[in-house]
Parts: sequence; C-alpha cells; structure tokens
Amino acid sequence: DGFNSYIEDAGTGNLWFKSNGATIGFGNSDLSELFAVFNKDGASKLYFNNSSKIETTSTGIDVTGVLAVNSGTTDTAATFTSSDTAVAVNFVASDNSMQIATSGTDGIIKNNGAGSLRLFNNGSEAARINSSGLVGIGLTSPSSPLTIKSSATHSGGGLRIIQDSGTNLVASLFGGVNSGTRFGRLELSETSGDAINVRISADPSLSSYINAGNFGIGISSPSHKLTV
Repeated sequence: DGFNSYIEDAGTGNLWFKSNGATIGFGNSDLSELFAVFNKDGASKLYFNNSSKIETTSTGIDVTGVLAVNSGTTDTAATFTSSDTAVAVNFVASDNSMQIATSGTDGIIKNNGAGSLRLFNNGSEAARINSSGLVGIGLTSPSSPLTIKSSATHSGGGLRIIQDSGTNLVASLFGGVNSGTRFGRLELSETSGDAINVRISADPSLSSYINAGNFGIGISSPSHKLTV
C-alpha cells in the first residue's frame, strides 16, 4: 500500500513457511529485537519487548511473568488434567513451596515449608495448621491438637454439633464473659429435651449445675430425684 508490506495467501489452501535451516524467526530489521522464534526439534518462543515470555519445552510450556486467565462468563477459569492417577499444581517461591494435588481418590494441599498452612476468609485469617500439626481456629498460636478462640460473649462461640437432619443442638462446648465474669459450659442434648448441662462460673446467676434426668444442683428446673 505504499507504506506497509504484506504476506497474503489469496487461495483457499494453507499458508506454510518452509526453511532448510533449523530456525524460523521474526524480528526487526537488524534482529536486535525479536518477536517470535521457532526452532527445529527445540523451543518455540514468543517475545514481549525482546524478552521471552512463552516458551515450549520438552515437557510442556514455560511462562515468564504473570499468567492472567480470564474465563469471561464461563465459571471454570482453568482445568488441569493428567492421564496419570495423580495430578499436581506446584507453587514455588524463593524460600518455600506448596502443592495442590490429587493422589488416587484423595485430595491434597501440602505446604513444604517449615511454617503454617493458613486459611483466610473475608481478608482475615480464620484458621491455621502449624508445623507441628496443631490446629488453631480464631488464633495464630495453637498450643494443643485443636485450639478454638472466640470473641463471643455467650453461646455463639466455641464448639457446637448440630443434628444432621435439622438445626437441633446435639452438643456444645463454649466459654465466654458475662457482665465481666468468665464462664465455661458443656451441654449434651437430645430431641426429647433431656440434657446433661455443666456450667461453671463465679457469677451466682450462672451458678454451677448438673442437670440430667431430674437431677439438679444450682437448679435449672429438674423436679426431684435431688434438687439443691
């Protein structure tokens, strides 16, 4: 067109580039900046600003820089498939590495470093497993196989087990602060309403009691067979 140059295939077949050499490359006039290089029995490379960003290898493909995947309106952004019985995605940093993998019918999340495996929700850490295998929920320094910390002041905190067919409470273990006084509580319940309830507190209104089958101390309505 008097300014640009074109390579155009005007037929209905394919357009091939053939060479007796080992390489086909694209670059500027003196090849001081490369755009793409294709090597026989070797790597194919795509460049950005004369820096290789995508390169084929004998085992797959290497990407240098940030890989951004945009699936548009499709829910699945990426799928990793292997014909082996296991498949893994590795994350390697200068001082640590971790892996998300499958092994047979198992799913695996593996931290290869000496630190903790941490879970975040809504921008904040919710739980972690430290290097000793201790689990902490709501705190960063668990000291037992399972440590739970809650800021709740009453029964909203702690550990609760709910009946699988509904919302009925089966068991709960929690503690908190009521009017400045700390307390702890263990409760086991069943659908009929029978319960074992142990509460410990220095507050007289939350006096200690055990309540199960008409047995009460500090009372919470059992009617005889010992009511104190």
